[in-house]
Amino acid sequence: MNNTLDSEQEIEAARALKEKQRNNEDGNEKENNKESLREQVMKARSKSGLEKNISKNEDELIKKASAQILNFLWGLVASVAGFIFGFLGLNLLAFFKAININLFGLVNKIKFRLADKAGLFLLDLLVVAIIIVVLGMFILIFDIIKNPASHIKQAWQLMKNAW
Repeated sequence: MNNTLDSEQEIEAARALKEKQRNNEDGNEKENNKESLREQVMKARSKSGLEKNISKNEDELIKKASAQILNFLWGLVASVAGFIFGFLGLNLLAFFKAININLFGLVNKIKFRLADKAGLFLLDLLVVAIIIVVLGMFILIFDIIKNPASHIKQAWQLMKNAW
């Protein structure tokens, strides 16, 4: 067990002891409530040990919560009804994390795994490809509607050359 204090904790304990001694000299504090330096050091150590345990438990909780959030969003992406919401949720989380917007104090705590990053990249590529194909089909349809005679003539020529 490590019996040393951080320099900040030692300074704080020394200040508190001096303050108590000053109060004692002024008669503001009763004699029986005095704490020795050893007792103060032990309290500071137990407090710092508790803080370390709390931060360790908090890190574990954050990892579990971020995994659950990401799994939920990927589950939405996998479903037909929630694809758009899951896709937007994942991309918004990645965007907020990239530009350091800490929404409700949660975004910076979410940890993207490598699989999440790769999956999101591939999903974005797939969505961009689908959008390009759909736009191309709309352009082709509107061109056929605008000038149907030339397309019918081309189709007729292709059929004649095939036979």
